[in-house]
Amino acid sequence: MVARPRAPWLHPATRLLAQALSESDLQPVLYTPLQSIGTVTYHEVELEPGTYMAACFFPTAGTGAPHAMEGMVEVIKVS
Repeated sequence: MVARPRAPWLHPATRLLAQALSESDLQPVLYTPLQSIGTVTYHEVELEPGTYMAACFFPTAGTGAPHAMEGMVEVIKVS
């Protein structure tokens, strides 16, 4: 999923350390459905300038925890 904040906020790493983001804090921009293990998908997207978060919510085998909980999260700045 790629999302951007709905309102101004602290740098994502600072905010995540201070408190958890709720779903209502984010505006979804791109969503990709589940895919087969070992496959890769690419998406070309035109983003408006701003700060975005890309996170993987596919479950980790064995635990079921989202990959984002294992660090599969990235902050993207578009200018």
